[in-house]
Formats: sequence, C-alpha cells, structure tokens
Amino acid sequence: MASRTEHKTPEASRADAARIREIGCTLWAPGDWIKHMAKSLKIDRRTVQRWAAGEVEPGAGVFADLREIAADRCREIGAIVK
Repeated sequence: MASRTEHKTPEASRADAARIREIGCTLWAPGDWIKHMAKSLKIDRRTVQRWAAGEVEPGAGVFADLREIAADRCREIGAIVK
C-alpha cells in the first residue's frame, strides 16, 4: 500500500489540499465528502481533514487510489444512465 502522508513545501501543500478538496466535493456531497473519502480509502477521517487543511500531504499513491475510485464511480453512473 502506498504511503498515506508526505511532507512538502507550503506551496505544494496548498495545491494538494485544494486538489483533495476538489476531488472530494466532486465525488461525494460537498458537505460530507471527508467522511466518504476516508471510508473509501480505508483511513481515519482525521487524515483526510489534515490533507484538506494542508497540514500534511497525501502520499503519491493516494491520488492513484482516488483515480480508481473516480473510474469506479463513472462505471456505476454509466450503468444507471444506460
């Protein structure tokens, strides 16, 4: 399993935090995405909160995992709207 957190520069932290928030709000309800992302990644929700706040960075494997989750969601939606 990929590392779940990394330490980067403040600029990279802000960019990744914004990316995490955007992915979360896109895949799940904007007000409840942290809980759903944590559950999908099988991690503690506080870790996702720390990513979203820019306190720590998600490890490189996290974005790959989120891409897989997004692809799964696309397939689920495609099956519904056939």
